Amino acid sequence: MELKSIKMAFVLFITIVTVNYEANSSERVAVNENFKNPVGSEDVADINKLSLKEAAKNKKINRLLRKAEKALDEGNLKVAYDSFKEVQTLNPKNSLAEDGMTRVSDRYLSLAINEAKNNNFNKAYSYLALAKDASPAHSDLARMQRKIDRLKARNVSNAEKYRKEPPRIMAPMSMPPMSMPATKAKKERHKVAGGIKPKPMMKGGAEDYAVVDVFFATDREENSSADGENRFSAERGELKYGIVQVSIPHDHRMGELEAPSFWKLEFREDPEKHVVVLDIKVLEKSPYFKSISEKIRNSKQKSAFIFVHGYNVTFENAARRTGQMTYDLGFDGAPVLYSWPSHGDTAKYTFDEENIKWAKTDIEKFLKEFCENSDAEKIYLIAHSMGNRGLVRAYISFVNNNPELKSRFTEIILAAPDIDADTFKREIAPAMVQAGNPITLYASSRDIPLKASKKVHGGHPRAGDSGEDLIVFPGIESIDATNVKTGFVGHSYYAEGQSVISDIFDILNNGLRASKRFGLTEESAPNGKYWRFKNN
Repeated sequence: MELKSIKMAFVLFITIVTVNYEANSSERVAVNENFKNPVGSEDVADINKLSLKEAAKNKKINRLLRKAEKALDEGNLKVAYDSFKEVQTLNPKNSLAEDGMTRVSDRYLSLAINEAKNNNFNKAYSYLALAKDASPAHSDLARMQRKIDRLKARNVSNAEKYRKEPPRIMAPMSMPPMSMPATKAKKERHKVAGGIKPKPMMKGGAEDYAVVDVFFATDREENSSADGENRFSAERGELKYGIVQVSIPHDHRMGELEAPSFWKLEFREDPEKHVVVLDIKVLEKSPYFKSISEKIRNSKQKSAFIFVHGYNVTFENAARRTGQMTYDLGFDGAPVLYSWPSHGDTAKYTFDEENIKWAKTDIEKFLKEFCENSDAEKIYLIAHSMGNRGLVRAYISFVNNNPELKSRFTEIILAAPDIDADTFKREIAPAMVQAGNPITLYASSRDIPLKASKKVHGGHPRAGDSGEDLIVFPGIESIDATNVKTGFVGHSYYAEGQSVISDIFDILNNGLRASKRFGLTEESAPNGKYWRFKNN
């Protein structure tokens, strides 16, 4: 009897639930007795068909986008163009396809300029047409066409002059590469620039990568039995000197620091594909500066740059970055890396803060040694992120203690400085400007690490912030790099953004001030003027 009551209660419960479900469900479909033909289901069937069709279309779009990105990464512009175009056909408002087409257009424009510089104007105009087809509204189309037209007109003029005058042997050019896979002319140009030497790979006589000799000074602790990233640790050590060789693949793209990619199933470094530290040689002080002086004497402008890297950087990655910068800038002087004991670990920000503070004395010492022992007529100082803290303090102390040597410095370039903005304006900027050497400061409002630093430091703006926090100070040329295309975190635009690389090229090779450099627009601020990069 008790069991029968339980069964009746269960049946009643199921009945109530079913009635409520049928009363409240607006999407229920009644089914006939054969369970084959839904009663009143035409609208639902249409919706289901539409959903399936939409899902299939989205799946195809995602597949095409992946295909396009892979093709773009491999330099296969036709496949990338066709794939992005098909996505636009399926969904004209797809922003990823629109952005992809703009990047395809960028690549074609770069190829067009490279061909024009090599006097291949038919190819140049063909690439220009492809760029226009990919992105008709691209902001650089008209400017690039004018540039190609000027190069063509100059070439015609030179040809006329050549017919009238005997030929003369011209010095090799050291213009920076625009980007994309290197042309033959680009390879030849870089063989004579920046301590860069071709490295034969014995593959049918082809040279598959170039080698950049980077001079270095470091106060990291050395592990002489190790190589690569383990050669110099994050522990503090004595000042050491040497040369590190860095490979640059001949299909290197301007601004990229090529490394093995998991998505390409690359698990080992390959100098034919990646920027790799090939060799590290530690030298005594005397032969070290002798090598630097020889390199400088053989350079066109008798110049050198000293680069101080930022936070979260190992010795190996600092060397790779310096080699890439040297190559992309077409720098034919002596590239010098100063590597302080950064941990190369995002979690050790405060550790790095203490170490860059500690390294200031060694940086100042090295600046003095470099001025006294090299023959450089032009010395450029470049610092990035937290590295600015050590460089600016060392520089100020150096010029105060050695006023007779301050004229040796041609320019100081501060990229994304991770320095308290108020401290910079009150203490650092006045002292640096007083020294009398030109100063360029690059800033961006898209710099994620600097935003994090701002939070860590109580919400106080950093000297590398732009927007309303951009530093505008008499004697310092501030450049807003917010518009520059760069990586996701937006912190390494000084070496990744083609516009910034070209701008630094004009500083190092042509000595141009911001008002004369192409690609910059002058802006007004309440306390002065600054410049920003045009949209690119």
